[in-house]
Formats: sequence, C-alpha cells, structure tokens
Amino acid sequence: MKKHLKKNINKYLKKITKQQPSTIDVNSTMYEPGDFSFVKGAMSRRALTNAHNAVSELNLWDFFKNESPPKDTGYMFWNHDNMQKLIERLDEDGHSGASFAVCMRHIETIAKSGWTFYVNQNVSSL
Repeated sequence: MKKHLKKNINKYLKKITKQQPSTIDVNSTMYEPGDFSFVKGAMSRRALTNAHNAVSELNLWDFFKNESPPKDTGYMFWNHDNMQKLIERLDEDGHSGASFAVCMRHIETIAKSGWTFYVNQNVSSL
C-alpha cells in the first residue's frame, strides 16, 4: 500500500512540476501573486495561500528556486531546517505529510517557473 501511494504521489508531482507552458491566454494581472482565488476547493485555496504567505514571510523564495529535496525523501521526509520552519508555520492548516508535500511542489513550481506560468498551468485544472 505504501509503495503504491508513493508511486501515485510521485507521478502527480512530476506532472505538476514538469508541464510545458500553457496555451491558455490568461492576463497576468488577473491574479496577483498569492491570489489563489482560481483554486476551486476552499481547503486547497487556503493551504496554498497560507504556504505562499509563509514562504514570503520567511524569505524562502530563493531557497525553493535553487534547491530541491533529495529524490529519496521528497518534501514529505526532507529534514531541512527550512522545511521545519514551514511545518511549524503551517501547523494550523492540518496538513498530512502528503498534502504538505503537494503544497510544497506548488510553491516550488511558482519559485522556479514564475507566477504567470503557474496561473496559466492551473487556472483551469485546480
């Protein structure tokens, strides 16, 4: 069961971090950085907003842009000081390890590819 779950999570994470630029024409000023109002689920929208705010407050955008978790741990099991800071900051969101990891992959995509790319990739799929 654990191996199957890890395989599915890895497949999803590859999908959201390796997509090609979108052909959706989204005005980049339509959604300001950190405005996840295009996310349909209220819990997901709150989790992404809180994560975005925490990364901004902790000045971790360069960290996410330049670093990636070890392949054998991913964000879920990465014992890095910055991950611990974020886990503490996002404690009230009630993340499981998997939801935290997925949230961090969204943050990584924003940091590495930019807000406009992220919005264009996700405005119709989240």
